[in-house]
Amino acid sequence: MIRITPDGTDTLPLYDYKQSDATISGGEFGFDIHPKSAQWLDFKVTDAIIRGKLDAGGNLPYIPSNKLIGEIKLSKEKLWKLNKTYLSFCCKQLYKTK
Repeated sequence: MIRITPDGTDTLPLYDYKQSDATISGGEFGFDIHPKSAQWLDFKVTDAIIRGKLDAGGNLPYIPSNKLIGEIKLSKEKLWKLNKTYLSFCCKQLYKTK
């Protein structure tokens, strides 16, 4: 990314983007546990990894961070006058790999 007017006098910054060949790879995996003895409990973990490399060398810009997401969900078919109620706790961790 190269700024066209480096003196900073313009009101809106303009950038010149270059196009190049790149390789994007990644995947997502996870597991979801529903204990038979506690049907009201649901435990889920997913991990999403993505990498972008320029063929000429270097990393591809604007690739999102890897994500690790954990969730615990407590549910009940009927709670007072409410049907199919649930309470969910979710934790998301963004991380980078070397």
